[in-house]
Amino acid sequence: MSADYSVAQAAARAGATVHQLRTYVACGLVKPCARTATGHHRFNDDCVARLRLIVAATGAGLRIAEIGSLIRALDCGDRGAVALARRTLAAVIDERQAALMSLAGVLSSTCGQVAAKAAL
Repeated sequence: MSADYSVAQAAARAGATVHQLRTYVACGLVKPCARTATGHHRFNDDCVARLRLIVAATGAGLRIAEIGSLIRALDCGDRGAVALARRTLAAVIDERQAALMSLAGVLSSTCGQVAAKAAL
């Protein structure tokens, strides 16, 4: 039997804030597994695992819209769609890594020039 977590408990277990979890629910990236009689969302271990994936992806700089295609593919269980979504995200990650490397070079050059001028 899977565990049953409140919004705060599920968020804490996944390393997210309550606000983030509610945002991801509102965007359809995470679906509560149940509701209490008073209407409060409940989450199980599968929901927490999904939330961990989303937290890792957004923490790495991926946008919710970019993550959405993977989540939809996972939800429908279509292996081809999952593979395509993974390739698409891999390309986005590669592009961002290249941009970060370029930025690192520009920063190094710019900061080096400032340090050289300061030494004069």
